[in-house]
Amino acid sequence: MESEPGAAGLEPNSGTFTPETSATSRHMRYLWKKSEERNSSMAPRQMLLWPVLLFVSWPFPDVMGMPVEVTVGDNPVQTGVGWDTTLSVSTTSQHFIVEWQDPTGSTILTLINRQLFVKTGTRYTDRVNLLPNSSLTISSTTLADEGNYSIKVEPNSGQGLTTTTLTISLLVYEPVTGVTLSRPRSGIPERTANFSLSCSVLTGTRISFSWLKDEQPLVNSSRVRVVGNEMSIRQVVRADAGQYTCVVRNPISSGSQQQSLTVYYGPESLVVSHRFQSDCVTPDQVILGRGGSLICQADSVPQANFSWTLQGQAQAQGSTLSINSLTSNDSGLYTCTASNAQTGLERAVSTRVVGVGGCLSAGGVTGVVIGAVAALIIIVVLIVYLYKRWKNRNNPSKKQAEVARSREVDAKVLPWIYKHQQETPGFTTPPPFERGGPDGNHSSYPPSTGSMVPSTLNGASVPRSVALTSGRQSTLV
Repeated sequence: MESEPGAAGLEPNSGTFTPETSATSRHMRYLWKKSEERNSSMAPRQMLLWPVLLFVSWPFPDVMGMPVEVTVGDNPVQTGVGWDTTLSVSTTSQHFIVEWQDPTGSTILTLINRQLFVKTGTRYTDRVNLLPNSSLTISSTTLADEGNYSIKVEPNSGQGLTTTTLTISLLVYEPVTGVTLSRPRSGIPERTANFSLSCSVLTGTRISFSWLKDEQPLVNSSRVRVVGNEMSIRQVVRADAGQYTCVVRNPISSGSQQQSLTVYYGPESLVVSHRFQSDCVTPDQVILGRGGSLICQADSVPQANFSWTLQGQAQAQGSTLSINSLTSNDSGLYTCTASNAQTGLERAVSTRVVGVGGCLSAGGVTGVVIGAVAALIIIVVLIVYLYKRWKNRNNPSKKQAEVARSREVDAKVLPWIYKHQQETPGFTTPPPFERGGPDGNHSSYPPSTGSMVPSTLNGASVPRSVALTSGRQSTLV
């Protein structure tokens, strides 16, 4: 295609173009071509009007129209070295020209009336492409590709739209690889040393570091210090034992590495337990001939080493001392000694084993306890009973009530006795002292509403109440 006077040159066959190409120049070329076609038939006076028309008409589309609608996807776009990257946009209107420029302002490619021209001789020439929605793709992205990219969209004429220019920022990162930790001693005796770790990476740009202990964030404290890729603990204690993790991140990738820490301590809290075939209540008693074992336990990291002695004589190694059949020679003071090779500490605890022919069993103790409780209950009940009886005897109001009742009974019964005495030969009235009561009156006569059934007293029929007062058997109904 030949260059037109007053227009920018364009070479689609070579894939190159002059960046001055625009809707304005396109409109100017169109008017110029029309003027050339009519030169032969137009009068010189008419030709003088064309510069005026050209000057007046070409600015109006840009002044009167709205910008072309262009939607941008992610901004900024974050990608990694060696990745294929897309700067996403979309347009809803028909366009005549789409142009992408790199961070330096140089044109990368141009789409003119659906024909694509890629600028040659640049680092983008063989790595860029334009998608149907006008998005730009860059393959095998490098760190040098980072920057602000511009897209310019010019509409077709007659749409009443103006050119739109937008900018998209591209951030390129090296992915995180090769996270490593320094390798200090993995085990440290408690309160004897410090612990520190340093974290590094093989590749990665714009990275950040974070630290975890047993999958929980590690934060600064009076003994713990976390700064960037380093962490340290002063005077480690057993609570510091665990799994430490360094996590390295950037916006496109992450990596981590772990290091375990063991804190040595002990032995401490030694305990010896008896496991014998004996139910003796006394802990150190074992029936002769029975078998069993002594078990020694200690809180220690690493596991403590144990040894046993009997009366100072070495017996066995290990946490358990077994005795198949206890003899009198096996009785005595047993000592368990625990030692920790990492801390250099040693502790001992003793227990006594006494061989006996018989012992009080748990069942016997239960019987004794039950008997003691029952005896105590009986004693309490007896004390309460005696107290109430003593209290009743020393209650004057109650004694007076009994005397009054006895007199009331005598007032009702004695007249009947005298009458019966007169009607029954041989019947005599009992002496006052035989009728009981402090004043000579018996208190057990029946009430006035009762009936008196005769009985026999010295061969005579008498009321049964009288027979009772005289010490002879009688019946009262």
